[in-house]
Amino acid sequence: MSPRRLEVFLVILFGTGCPAPVDPPGNTDSASTGSTGSTGSPGSMTSTSSDSATTTPADTSTTATSTSAGSSSSGEPPSFDCPPSLDEPQCDLLAQDCPEGFKCIGWDAEGDLYNPETTVCTPVDDAPVDLYATCTNNVATCSDDCPDRAVCTPFFDEEGACLELCDEESTCTGDQVCVTCGNCWAAWCMPTCDPLAPDCPPTLGECTLGGWFGQTAFSCTGVAGGPTEPGAPCPAGQCAEGLHCILSEDFGPDCADFGCCTELCDLGGPPDTCSNPAHTCVPLFIPGEALPSQEHIGICALPEAHPCNTPGLCPPEDIDDTYPWCSTDNENFCPRGLFGFGNADDCQGCMCLQHCTTDADCPVPPTGTTVPYCLLDGASGENNRCVLPCDGGELCPDGMDCRAEWDDVCMWTSPMGC
Repeated sequence: MSPRRLEVFLVILFGTGCPAPVDPPGNTDSASTGSTGSTGSPGSMTSTSSDSATTTPADTSTTATSTSAGSSSSGEPPSFDCPPSLDEPQCDLLAQDCPEGFKCIGWDAEGDLYNPETTVCTPVDDAPVDLYATCTNNVATCSDDCPDRAVCTPFFDEEGACLELCDEESTCTGDQVCVTCGNCWAAWCMPTCDPLAPDCPPTLGECTLGGWFGQTAFSCTGVAGGPTEPGAPCPAGQCAEGLHCILSEDFGPDCADFGCCTELCDLGGPPDTCSNPAHTCVPLFIPGEALPSQEHIGICALPEAHPCNTPGLCPPEDIDDTYPWCSTDNENFCPRGLFGFGNADDCQGCMCLQHCTTDADCPVPPTGTTVPYCLLDGASGENNRCVLPCDGGELCPDGMDCRAEWDDVCMWTSPMGC
């Protein structure tokens, strides 16, 4: 499958870019239930001490005193207004800048956890429920019973499930991926999963493939609807759990539609794992794209559907990686990014960024005669990079070409435009 067709197909598969959240739970009439629903107007709700789960009656006029992040001037534990002021958020969700022992969560008088009105600092529960477990969001006390950095969010469980918030780099701890959606107020960490042996928590979605923040992975974020039999057409781009929708050209002549469902398979499994005798187990992910825990996942397809049959997606065999191979068709091999490219009608060149401060930081390749140097670019030094000059007739390392359009430096040549 060519990368361009794959890109178009992925847009069809994952165009929404988010799990399908359920509607927030309905309103309740009592402020003492601790539910996610409405508990009256913001002006009628007050909080008790930070360790209490009860609420003060609606006609009580006293409120907790708001302080800045940190301890109060009297030495007492800090306290924050509940309900909070809608004009002054108490904290930053990404920075999690509440005092020690507190965490930042969203707050909304109507219990809308997708578009809350403001943020509050709330004490971390002394005995929180587990991550991904059913939880309670208490509007009246501006609190939930989730662990630190986690919030109670009803994506697939109307009662809510504890999910960690992604950090400022849109990354997560452990084997989790950062997900969000177009109308969501934050980004959450969802557990990854193995579609060959799915074990998603009951409070979350099924093991489905999705892409957010540049990472495509299987995670517990969706509903695996669609056909349940291999070979069935999948015009909506969806198949049941354990199957994957692929283009007809990768499935073969037995697929009479734009795409058909095929089995997922283990690249390390037996060779006859596919039910279609014309199929073999080929990698689902372009090399370098998959999380380490999901590199074994393949799809049953024609042998020519292997991603390395498309020029520019896989590195050539038996090349030295002192200066890692890269391609404008597959940037996954450059962890710090790449520079290069060329004219749209020309063969394009690229080079993985290797940061340096002096020439000595740039390794000498084992082949060729070029002598690397550190190109200083910008006062900050953030754009400094190693380059391999060939303007004096120097030979480039094996597999690289001397690119005149980049002031005669050695680069890997991408097949795009050639």
